[in-house]
Amino acid sequence: MLARLLRTMLFMQIAGGAVLAIILHFLLGLPSVAIPVVAVISPWVMGMVMCLTCALQAANGSYSADWWRALWGEMLAATRINLFRQPWAAPASAPKPQATNPIKEKQAIPVLLLHGYVCNHSIWQEMAQALRNNGHPVSTPDLEPLFVSIDEYADAVQREVTALCTLTGASQIALIGHSMGGLVLRSWMRRYGDSQVRQAITLGAPHAGTRLSQWMSSPNGAQMQWHSEWLNKLALSEKPSSLQKMHIGLSAHDSIVFPQLEQTVGNLTPHVFKGIGHLQMCAHPEVIEWVTSLLKAK
Repeated sequence: MLARLLRTMLFMQIAGGAVLAIILHFLLGLPSVAIPVVAVISPWVMGMVMCLTCALQAANGSYSADWWRALWGEMLAATRINLFRQPWAAPASAPKPQATNPIKEKQAIPVLLLHGYVCNHSIWQEMAQALRNNGHPVSTPDLEPLFVSIDEYADAVQREVTALCTLTGASQIALIGHSMGGLVLRSWMRRYGDSQVRQAITLGAPHAGTRLSQWMSSPNGAQMQWHSEWLNKLALSEKPSSLQKMHIGLSAHDSIVFPQLEQTVGNLTPHVFKGIGHLQMCAHPEVIEWVTSLLKAK
């Protein structure tokens, strides 16, 4: 569903760029050979403008070397993921049996990866491959429909958890959620409990909400607004046993979820990365190393 929507948006942006280029051709003498070039690069230019706009808003006037590094990394990640990966992703498939890591006597813990808002499973390509290389059976479902309450994803997550446990014979799994996916796993634990959870790891999740002014007004977008009523109720419903299984990773230079250092739950101390963008967290080697080390520790 998302891939089709993103493809439609890409084609509309290309068409809009072509119209603009034709207008510039007749009004300002833009060479005709430049018309297809302007049309093709229009989606990329719009994406980079959005990255810069969000980064400037999140920076709050502070432009350190790490901020510039995160901006550059986010632009690269947005280009790779939003233009060349997500629009062309095939539908998520059911988890397949994973061969046991020969180095270990026991199969590594199964992992369920939950993507964020207006994303699909393809953002996890690097993370999923790294986990599989370490012997973890991995499932990467798509959270759909796109624009509904976060609570509506809980039943779908439970089906994925059940399928992964049945496939691997495990009684517990690890769940990793990026951005909205971190809230999805908390909402799922509120409804289904934490007995099937070995670890719950969130990356760049808006636990306190975000002040991003462009945030969507869809049900799930509204729930992720800064200190929303839904977030406050979720925090009050959290069980101590669930919090004990949680690990929070965030970036001090996240351009989508900010204020960055306030994105925690209860008294948990988050692991803070620097110079890493929001989308970039899913694929950054430093983040992947942190996640794999947490999973090995159990």
